[in-house]
Amino acid sequence: MPGLSFDHVADHYDATRGGTVRGEHFAGAIAPWLLGPRAAELGIGTGVIAAGLLRHGIAVTGVDISEAMMRAAVAT
Repeated sequence: MPGLSFDHVADHYDATRGGTVRGEHFAGAIAPWLLGPRAAELGIGTGVIAAGLLRHGIAVTGVDISEAMMRAAVAT
């Protein structure tokens, strides 16, 4: 769905949304509520929250409709 894809903002999305600081904040807030060492993230975007969760010992499998955002997540 081209109207919903974030492909056109993927290269600067984190710079406008708080980047890794935001990812760490959200990861720290939700990590205590997760029940196991693995989680799924729907709409993973650039992966900054997943990267933060990984630093809390939680492996994340994520999906996103934006190919460009998924490429950024893999690079994170």
